[in-house]
Amino acid sequence: MSEIEDLDLEFADLSEHSAVIDTLWQEASVARRYGDMDPALEAYRRIIELDPSHSEARLAAAETSRLAGRPRDALRFCLELLEMDRQHLGCRLELAEALRQLNQPDESHAIIDILLMERPDSVAVWCGLARLLADEGRLAGAEATLRRALRLNRGHGPAWAALGRVLARRGEGEAALDAFHAAIILEPEQPGHRVGLAETLMDLGRVDEAAAPIAHALVLDDEDAPARLAQARLLMLNFRLTQSWENAQWRHRLPGAPRPPLPAHPWEGQDLEGASLLLYAESGLSDTLMMARFIPVLAGRGASITLLVQPELAPLLETMGGVARTLRLGPPLPEDVTADYVASLEDLPWLLRVGPDSIPAAPYLTAPPGRIRRIRVPASTLVKVGIAWAAERPADDLDFGRVLDLATVPGTLLFSLETGPRAAEARERADPGLITDLSPTVTDFADLAGRIAEMDLVIATDGPAAHLAAAMGKPVLLLLPHAAHQRWLQGRDDSPWYPGLCLLRQPMPGRWDAPLAEARRRMEMLAQLAAERHEQQRRRAMGTGAAMEAFLAAHLAPGDLLLEVGAGSGDHVFGALDHCPDLLVIALEPSRADADILRDSLAVAGLEDQVEVIAAAAGAGEGRVLASREPKGGARVFALPDWVPAATPVRPLAALLDERPHLARCRVIVRLGQAGWEESVVSGLAGRAAIVVFKHRNGSAAADGLAQAGYGLWRFAEEVACGSPIPFDGSPGPVLALAAGIAPHAHYGPPALPPSPTLVGAEAERATQTAAPGPALQAAGRVNEAARLYGEALAIDPFCAMANANLAVMQHMAGKGDAAVASLTRALGRTGHPAIISNLAGVLRQAGRLGETDALLGEALAVDRENADLLYNLAKLRRDQGRLDEAEALIRRVLSLESRPPGLEWMLGQILLGAGKLDKGLALLAHRPAPPSRAPDLPQWDGGEIIATPLLVEAAGDLSDSLLLARYLPLLAARGALVTIACPDELAPLLAELPGIEQTVGEDEPLPSCSLRTSLTALPGLLAASDAPSPSGSAGYLVAGRGRRALRDNRLRVGLTWGGRKAGRSCPLGEMLNLGADPAIALVALADDDDLGRIAVDGADALVECPIPQPADLAEMAALIAGLDVVVGNDTVQLHLAASLGKPVIALAPQGFDWHWPMEREDSPWYPSVRVLRADGSGSWRPALRRVADILAVMAERKARL
Repeated sequence: MSEIEDLDLEFADLSEHSAVIDTLWQEASVARRYGDMDPALEAYRRIIELDPSHSEARLAAAETSRLAGRPRDALRFCLELLEMDRQHLGCRLELAEALRQLNQPDESHAIIDILLMERPDSVAVWCGLARLLADEGRLAGAEATLRRALRLNRGHGPAWAALGRVLARRGEGEAALDAFHAAIILEPEQPGHRVGLAETLMDLGRVDEAAAPIAHALVLDDEDAPARLAQARLLMLNFRLTQSWENAQWRHRLPGAPRPPLPAHPWEGQDLEGASLLLYAESGLSDTLMMARFIPVLAGRGASITLLVQPELAPLLETMGGVARTLRLGPPLPEDVTADYVASLEDLPWLLRVGPDSIPAAPYLTAPPGRIRRIRVPASTLVKVGIAWAAERPADDLDFGRVLDLATVPGTLLFSLETGPRAAEARERADPGLITDLSPTVTDFADLAGRIAEMDLVIATDGPAAHLAAAMGKPVLLLLPHAAHQRWLQGRDDSPWYPGLCLLRQPMPGRWDAPLAEARRRMEMLAQLAAERHEQQRRRAMGTGAAMEAFLAAHLAPGDLLLEVGAGSGDHVFGALDHCPDLLVIALEPSRADADILRDSLAVAGLEDQVEVIAAAAGAGEGRVLASREPKGGARVFALPDWVPAATPVRPLAALLDERPHLARCRVIVRLGQAGWEESVVSGLAGRAAIVVFKHRNGSAAADGLAQAGYGLWRFAEEVACGSPIPFDGSPGPVLALAAGIAPHAHYGPPALPPSPTLVGAEAERATQTAAPGPALQAAGRVNEAARLYGEALAIDPFCAMANANLAVMQHMAGKGDAAVASLTRALGRTGHPAIISNLAGVLRQAGRLGETDALLGEALAVDRENADLLYNLAKLRRDQGRLDEAEALIRRVLSLESRPPGLEWMLGQILLGAGKLDKGLALLAHRPAPPSRAPDLPQWDGGEIIATPLLVEAAGDLSDSLLLARYLPLLAARGALVTIACPDELAPLLAELPGIEQTVGEDEPLPSCSLRTSLTALPGLLAASDAPSPSGSAGYLVAGRGRRALRDNRLRVGLTWGGRKAGRSCPLGEMLNLGADPAIALVALADDDDLGRIAVDGADALVECPIPQPADLAEMAALIAGLDVVVGNDTVQLHLAASLGKPVIALAPQGFDWHWPMEREDSPWYPSVRVLRADGSGSWRPALRRVADILAVMAERKARL
């Protein structure tokens, strides 16, 4: 920047004054362009000193302060400007932004609300509101407000660009592209619009297309930092690392993102020998963990390293080699912190000039020993799987319900590695039997590393848990979205950053099926490999040789003398020397040829001075025997008569020891491998051994001889050579003989062996016995006790069929549908009981997994074609698939069976109504489940003569259906009945206005005297009114009181209703908000108190009017609806109320069966004023809502002309 001399302003003329201000303004602009906010602010301050009335400088100073992360300074500049001009629009918008940054959202929105009242047609105000909402993550409201701005001015380029950014964040990539193209058409000279287009193309995986708009943006401005950063992302995706890191340096030129002022010179590659280097974390936890790989590299160059990192990472990273000190981000630096150089961790690849072939890929993080806790698992568990589903970018998250799909792989057990807010999902949406929540044991990443150290496999989304596990060298399956972070490149399933990491990518946005299927396949493969490895470990620990090796390994000590009798090829000799290298050995091998081979092998190994090989057999006395190389009948040494010549000498072991007095001080240990000669060898030993290891055979007296000599005899409890020894009981097998005074060890063999199949089976049986009392407790209503037993059983055997199947019923009732699916799938893996299949089919169907339900029921019915429960579930499936004729046939088939489930008539009624067969379906409405009658002693009306008869009609349960069926009450009164209606309190004032109703009774009011009773659902059948579902005509059959006075404008007043009985599948409020983009439309909330909170959550306060006061009952709600022009929304009480009033209604129905709204029809047999629009096949509401918007636009135009 140029230097500006101080001027004597008192005598300066105006032209000189203006020239200085222009120069300062340009300097500030250049400084902001390069991300240097302090010089820019200084320039603005000097402008203000020169010209205190310079409002543009004050506003620019406020904006610059906010971008630099100094909202209080921004607030001060804004207040000063408002003292000059209280109506300054830009300043008031900037003030709202500063207040939001100061975490004062209510004050921020209050300013916008005032501006909207003053200037409802201001594009700038609506865009300002959108910025606030987008910053707060309320993207639905941000989109709707931007669309309102664009309805006010279609040519506003910045609004189109902002809309593109919001749509991209909402996952609406194609729509975002359209918005950016519109912005480019309107403002082709703006590089930012092309950058947004390129970023969205990369999000959609259209990487090659992104190159052109980035290049064009750089042609417009080759120093545009966002364009350079987009270029860095593109280069990284194409694995051009060096160029990518070079372009990434431009991030420091973004507003508010300069390098922090730290007490050291920037490191630019200078020699670090003996230097101190301060490394600071710049971005998220994942980036810090990823870049920590370069810390050992710098330490190897002689640097003493100080780290400034996130507090939760500090305890882990401070254990890395070369780290002298670790500081935590957030608090001010201690005064004693000094360094020669400073660098960002994210700059290290660039500073170190790391290329594709020089990325440090070896594991570089380990769990501190004190943070590792051994995790005990059931005997059947082969693979411990750590799992994390919350990604660092929320858009990359995996829904927890999909996590539970992996809980059904036999032999595996899931452990949650989540530590953030979503860790609670493991407890709230599942049970410990399905996934163990480790978060209570984790306070920082050192703890998390300790938990990961115990895992055999980690499956995670792109977050810090995945990076930590990969940095530790653990096998990791990384679940990636379609638009993954650029660090994972494109088109690869491996990573140059972590050799043990496998990338499982979505083939299309939102599609996790393929990655999860591959993760499951790999889990199954790992479990199979673990089972094979465990079997090999058990086999290696079985047999005489393994037992003898285990006994010797525990007792051999330096200086001992091992007498190896029957050495063979020397396997036991070499094994003993591996366990105890400072050992002396005398090996007796009766086969001269084998003895020579053994000598040669020992010479090659350099052990000939440590091991003496004698070609002889051992026995009680001197002699000669016949020896063979291969055993015959289990023996290799055979005694012969004295007169038969033989080549192999027999030597007593005691004699051999006497001949070697230099070995007299050695403790003698004998391994007796000369089969069939045990008694003779022990006799010739003459008690000279401290320890003898041999195989006892039936009929051998060797054990008795040793016992009589004072030896303690021990054996393994099982056939595997692992565990604590037990006293010898005469059973054949390996025996350990210990001289008096030598105690057996507490454990022999490997520290642990995998559980045996026998143990696994026994544990499975124990789990079943533990769970056995549970069903009876469950049936008795003692569900907590039953759940406790099931939990205990699953801790023993996670795949216990009885515990899983019964716990699944409780999970389903508690709203844990995904957990119920997993538990039933586990149970089904153990037993194909029809009840388990039926229950699993039910929960799969209710979860919308119709294909899986179909396959499951098809397999089951192929085996058991007349199972009523399975047929009933198949009928429900066909109903939900819209195959109503098949569903009807199946229900009638089940009705013909002797044993059949309850509720068939009601199910048949729904199917018939949904198929438009009202004449048959209405009569079955009486079978709808209902609570007990309030007047059980009254006789039920059978449809006979009713003139002047007091009749109690009970309306209980669903309010929407009560409104739908209320049309039959006037017909009943027309028959001459004296009708009293007992109904919920909120319904009573409304029904009291129906013609012919004598009295309405609320829930807590006493019932009047009546002669007969019936239910509201029974009326259609009793009245034989099936051919007249709308008896009052198209004008509606309910009457509203006087409506609330509407605002005095010509806008179309649209009642908006959301939530409803299918809230999980219905159209959310956030999707409907775009209906308010048209200034000619006013949206009015028609919702229950519980649902009104969505207005604030979605940022819809400026678009949706919330009635004050809220209607107290449905009569008041009817009066509110009467003042509206049309009602739009889900299957709610408010929508049915509007339809029953005859108000124009557009019902938004999800895909699937609902008897209220027959499939493949856009009209309603119940309400002539209703039009039904549905979500498309993918579940998207956008096409239907575009049609709604067109309808409302026509209605608004018509109203405007009236």
